[in-house]
Amino acid sequence: MVLTTTSWKEEGRAEGRQEGALAICLLLLESCFPSLDAEIVERLRTLTVQQLEELAVATLQFSTTQNLTDWLDTRSL
Repeated sequence: MVLTTTSWKEEGRAEGRQEGALAICLLLLESCFPSLDAEIVERLRTLTVQQLEELAVATLQFSTTQNLTDWLDTRSL
């Protein structure tokens, strides 16, 4: 029973970290590009926490949405 509870807690924490990282990336990207395409947003939702952290840093160098698309394409997403 303890193993199951711990597993659920760990899963919930991991999900929360992913959602938080996604929210930060969306805030950053939407401040630069107010009308993000729905397809791009869906691609962002598939990223891992580590990828979202990398994206947050990379976003500082993007000047167009094409930069974002290229970044996603290099990761085959």
